[in-house]
Amino acid sequence: MQRNGSKYGKIHNAAIVISANRRLKYFKNNLTDFEKQYFAEGKKVLSFEVAGVKCGLLVCRDQNDPQLAQKYARAGAKAIFLLAAHYYPPTEARRKVDKNRALPITRAIENRLFVAKANAVGFQRDYVSLRHSMIIDPQGSISCEADENEERLLYHDL
Repeated sequence: MQRNGSKYGKIHNAAIVISANRRLKYFKNNLTDFEKQYFAEGKKVLSFEVAGVKCGLLVCRDQNDPQLAQKYARAGAKAIFLLAAHYYPPTEARRKVDKNRALPITRAIENRLFVAKANAVGFQRDYVSLRHSMIIDPQGSISCEADENEERLLYHDL
């Protein structure tokens, strides 16, 4: 097997948007060093509409790159969905809580759009994800948030 590939092409850390008449793929742009051993980097953003609202999609570490969110804002997006799985050793997870809460808020304010972050819940081997799924409005206010001890369905009308 080739690095970052197979007989079917490159392997990506991906998200798929499924609607009634099509499937759209987004490939994570900003891989960790560990992920680079297995996945190819994405090079594009993905815009789509939900109930007439133009949206974008980011995966996990993509939140660190202000240019990705700016591309969506320039294209007219009103919201970004951020799919995350922030798994770290417990001590590191605790240290990174503030950063992983601050970056989606920053992206919302910088680009004057909503950010809906869904973060993984619980343990995976010796790693933990401290949750903090949330929806942030364009002024940077958190409309709703799940704390680190609960699974919860979050929603907000745009």
